[in-house]
Amino acid sequence: MRRFLFCFLGLFWAFLLSARVSIAQTNLYNYSVLSGTFSSISSTGTVVGGSIPLGAAVLDRTTTSIPLGFSFSFCGTPYTQLSASNHCWLSLANSGSTIFVNASGNIPSAGTLMFFWDDCAGTGADAYYLTTGTAPNRVFTIQYTDWHGNPSPWTAGTGTKTMQVKLYETSNVIEYWYGSGALTGLTATVGIANSTTDFKTVTTPYTTATYGSFYTAISTPPSDGTILRWSTCSVTATPSVSASVCPGGTVTLTATTSGTSWSWAGPGGFTSTSLTPVITATSSGTYTFAATNGTCTTTATTAVTVNPLPAAPVITPSVTTVCNGASVSLTSSAAATWSSTLYLYSDAGLTTPYTGGTATTVYMHPDTVTVVTPITYTVTVTNGFGCTASSTATVTINPATAAITGPMTVCAGYNITLSSTTSGGTWSSSATGIGTVNSTTGVVTGISPGTTTIYYTVAGCSSVAVVTVTPTPTAITGINIACLGATTTLSSTPAGGTWSSSLPAIGSVDPSTGVVTGLTVGTTTITYDLGSGCYV
Repeated sequence: MRRFLFCFLGLFWAFLLSARVSIAQTNLYNYSVLSGTFSSISSTGTVVGGSIPLGAAVLDRTTTSIPLGFSFSFCGTPYTQLSASNHCWLSLANSGSTIFVNASGNIPSAGTLMFFWDDCAGTGADAYYLTTGTAPNRVFTIQYTDWHGNPSPWTAGTGTKTMQVKLYETSNVIEYWYGSGALTGLTATVGIANSTTDFKTVTTPYTTATYGSFYTAISTPPSDGTILRWSTCSVTATPSVSASVCPGGTVTLTATTSGTSWSWAGPGGFTSTSLTPVITATSSGTYTFAATNGTCTTTATTAVTVNPLPAAPVITPSVTTVCNGASVSLTSSAAATWSSTLYLYSDAGLTTPYTGGTATTVYMHPDTVTVVTPITYTVTVTNGFGCTASSTATVTINPATAAITGPMTVCAGYNITLSSTTSGGTWSSSATGIGTVNSTTGVVTGISPGTTTIYYTVAGCSSVAVVTVTPTPTAITGINIACLGATTTLSSTPAGGTWSSSLPAIGSVDPSTGVVTGLTVGTTTITYDLGSGCYV
């Protein structure tokens, strides 16, 4: 009995061992391709290799005993540290190998992670590692910044690439993240391995991974934002996102999963248990979808892209006043759409009303305003992403001032009175040496011959009149008594005026010379008129 029991137990443990070996195979790892926003740790991470960095000018180099900060399980074996080769592979078993030839027989140890294994090298202190988060959800990240093929003659290839490997506590998920760069021309291997016979590698375009096939002909790493994920959890989780939006736009997150429960998490403390939550996006960010079947959890990320806004246009002037019947130009710092379109024209000649479309400068010409009327114009610019930004300008339209009425000629030394039916204004003269005007009464006083412009202004709007100041003749000189039949000569300046008599039957006057002839006894008034209404 005891022998039988011993044999039974031996078979039982053999079964468990066999089961464990089966579980440990890399064939059981699920492979998926995701996308996300690559975030560099170069400013926060620890330099791999310390004072002699992994990226130093050394042909073959491996840095060992890099701490993970937690226990990470790969193919059933827990690890707490790893080694990193400058040839773009990691060893969870902490191998010190410096092998650069990517071949299945050269797999350095158990727990080999080949994110771009080839004869590669760095350019200095350009490999970093960092553990983030809190237990039991910490993440170990190691980053190779601007890695390239070893210089000729060792390896062909041009350009550089920044890459990361992330190890997730508890879920034991492995992710290869690919950032900026355009490294090409190599013959690399991408995959996972646990021995020289237990491996799973991918081929371009990175859509599938094949167990037992070791591919060594990958020329170019995946594009920026690509994530290659390796997970032993049977739960599938595939998140996606609707099209990119402008700030404030709505985005629908969508996921498919074989899990029985799930949740979303994202920037700003966002969480949701809906499969298709709708968010109002203010900035780009990575959203994580987690699904579980109660036994294990699979997480996957998707990137929400919020496109930038264009610069808000600057309007000149942004605030101004214009009178009805006058014009003002409004200029945007960028071609924009204007609204409202009231009183706007596309040309300075005011022949083409503005009805829409983009314009840098428009011309405002109000012509029907009878009361103070403010109008706000909005200009909107649109960038290549369809995002818009707007600015406003306010134009206050004042009614036109009624026309100036009254005589438009005044003799020097004399007054005239001008008026307007619009009340409350102020009078002014453009040439006070020729004619002055009382600011409140509109009385114009001629000072010297010439013309002056008289303004009557109400709330910034002016009516205009041109007043001519004419010379006033000097006093008439000469003998003002003429005998019957005799003559007397009168004179005045300036010359060119006309002489006249109020009673030519008593005394006539030559209109040109001013010679007065006495005809009958009596009195007559002699006038010298310059023809401008100014006389003596």
